[in-house]
Amino acid sequence: MKNFMNIFFTTMAILGSIAGYSQNGLVGINTTTPSTTFDVNGGTRVRSLVDATANTTYTRNVVADVNGNLGYTNRVAKSTPPNVILSNYIITDTPIIVATGVSLTEFTPIITSFLANAANVGLPTYSFYDSGGNIFFDMLNPATGTGYNITIKFIRNN
Repeated sequence: MKNFMNIFFTTMAILGSIAGYSQNGLVGINTTTPSTTFDVNGGTRVRSLVDATANTTYTRNVVADVNGNLGYTNRVAKSTPPNVILSNYIITDTPIIVATGVSLTEFTPIITSFLANAANVGLPTYSFYDSGGNIFFDMLNPATGTGYNITIKFIRNN
């Protein structure tokens, strides 16, 4: 009798699930009123994901709208900006753009050489910042009118 009851309740649960699914084609977890094909009311966790950082077969990013509806965008691989060589650069009060269409979250700029009158004078005091999709270079000192030759290399952060 106990085995019959188990089979009966299992069968009823399956039939109830099928009937619920066939009514509107929507499935909900923790909700009785799903609003899309698969509607989860609560957090979602995936315990093991593939690291696709360098894998070009993964071409989409998963995104969500304000309601939690998932979608995708195509993954765009930005090329690394070329090395920048500033020849006879004279310090001014105006920072200059050294890379366009990228940000400091994507790339780290590094000064690889800094020369004055063809002599290595050590690194200057400087800063890089991004604004409006451009990376700017602002050299603070040495503050002489001497022309400097500066090479800037960009390292991809991710």
